[in-house]
Order: sequence, then structure tokens, then C-alpha cells
Amino acid sequence: MPQANLSGAETTPAFSAAAKNEIITQKISKRCCKCAFLAGVIRGSGNFLVSNAGYGIKVSHYDAELIAKCVAIVYTLTKVEPVVSRHVSNREVGFKTLYEFSLTGDDVFGKLNSEGVLPSFGDFGAQVPEKLLKSDCCKISFIKGLFVACGTVSVPQTDSGKSSGGYYMDFSLPNETLADSVTDILCEMGTIAKKRRRSGIYSVYLKEAESIFDMFVRMGAVSAACELQNIMVYRLVKNNSNRYTNCESANIAKTVNASVKQTEAINKIIRAGLYDTLDEMSKQIVDFRLANPDATLSMLSEMLPSAPSRGAVNHRLKKLIALGDSIEE
Repeated sequence: MPQANLSGAETTPAFSAAAKNEIITQKISKRCCKCAFLAGVIRGSGNFLVSNAGYGIKVSHYDAELIAKCVAIVYTLTKVEPVVSRHVSNREVGFKTLYEFSLTGDDVFGKLNSEGVLPSFGDFGAQVPEKLLKSDCCKISFIKGLFVACGTVSVPQTDSGKSSGGYYMDFSLPNETLADSVTDILCEMGTIAKKRRRSGIYSVYLKEAESIFDMFVRMGAVSAACELQNIMVYRLVKNNSNRYTNCESANIAKTVNASVKQTEAINKIIRAGLYDTLDEMSKQIVDFRLANPDATLSMLSEMLPSAPSRGAVNHRLKKLIALGDSIEE
């Protein structure tokens, strides 16, 4: 079969696009999986078509490789080469090249419909046929096709200078019946999938990083799974580091505040002429605290000649603060 002329495809370094490209370039060997993959793409990016040649289906997408892959699958299944076109789309996202392939004719449409690849004409709201998803490999092939056609995935930014959201994989679907079917398929795989409706569009989504990682592994997107795991590890280390830094900052602030309070009390005692009334241990603590205002209790206990315990130093300092509070100046 001659390859469709789809040169000039745009590329993007986005994580989602890279994950899709990894899936699109995979080889599909089994006929049943080819049917399931094509069915997923059609339900994610397809529309019914009526032309002079009869009714049919049209699939549009910005990824040239995806359209080329689907054209090859259709030819393998039917020995009919779909009509391929390309034009520039002027949408909110800006000028982008849109690729399409269309299938018309009762014979082709009926054949693919009988295998569950195409829904009955005008009935995108029909459930995905069970015969199309009879095995686990077909289910994951269907999800692959759906993901590359209408799915997105977002991950938190690793740049410390940028704000970041959470992990998110989403399938934007045209009707509730299909959304329910996709939710059921994903849940059967042990994934926590949820459904919602927004602005007339149904969305099936995963929000747990582990679930998204597992889905990439199931879809054979190894590079995407590894990259996601790297991001998860990076954020875990970063979050733990931030917690440690925050804890250290809190401890430093606590030490400084305590030292200021202790120093103020000691200075009041000295100004009142009560230094000589203190016992030897208290005098040592006074001297070393004034000389080392930033030292922690543990550091003071190690500095003192008699090496008292941290608790003993803390007890003497509390008594000094109480004495200082009792002095009226």
C-alpha cells in the first residue's frame, strides 16, 4: 500500500505529546488489537460523514503519524485506502496543520461496523461492543487509541521558579455512554478512574501519579513511565528537603527567641548586682550564654567545664529567667 503524503507535521516537546508519540510508533501485530486501537482513535477523534459516495466516517487530528498509522490499519483490515487530506486550521490555538482521513461506502462501513470498529451510523452514543474488548490486549489497545486521539497528561513542573499543579491524565469524550464504558474499562484494570461533565464534554480522568505510571506501563510507553517516575522521585526528594529546611528554620527561630529571652533576663540580673549571689553552675551558664548567644542548649552543655546535661542547663536558665522577671527596674 502506498504511504500517505503527510509531511510537514508539527512537533512539540511537551510531555503529553512525547508520550503519545511513543505509543503511536509501536507496532501492532494482532488483528484484534488493530481493530481495538482504530476503534479508540475513531471514538476519540471521529465524526460521521455524508457525501456523494454515501455515508461514512471522518477522523481528524494534528498528528500526521497517527493518521498515517490509522490509514495503514484500515488498509490492512479492508484492503481499501482511505482518502487523506491536509489543511491549515485557524483556531484559538493558532494556525496548525490538521490531517484527516475519511471512509465512505456501505461495504467498508458495514465491514468495520460488524467488527465493532465503527459504531452504527449516527450512533456515537452506543456502548463499545464487548466483542471488540474480548481480551486484555484488546482493552489496552482501545485505551491506547483513545489516549493518542483525545487524551492528555500533565505532570507537575520541576522548575522551582514555576508554579505546578498535580498529576493528571484525561480523556475528553463526546458523550456519557462512551465515558461510562471507558471508566469501566479502566476500573477493570485496577485503576481509579472518575467521570465528570464540563461545558457539555464528558471527561474520564486519573489523578494519582501511581495510577498514571501504571497506565503508561500497561500501554508500553516505557520512556514516558520512566520520565514520570523521575519527576515523582525528584518531587519527593524536593518536598522532603523543603520539610527539613522548614523544620530547621523553625528550630533556629525557636533557639534565637529563647536566647534573646535568656540574655535579657541575665542582663537584668547583672544590672541589679545579683551575679555574685548565683551558684557556680549558674555563673558558668550566664558567662557562656552571653559569650555564645546563638548556641543551642545541647551546645551549651558541651561547652561548660562541668559538662552538665541539656536538661540541667535548661533548668538553670528557666530559674534565671524567673529571677530576671522578678526584678523591677
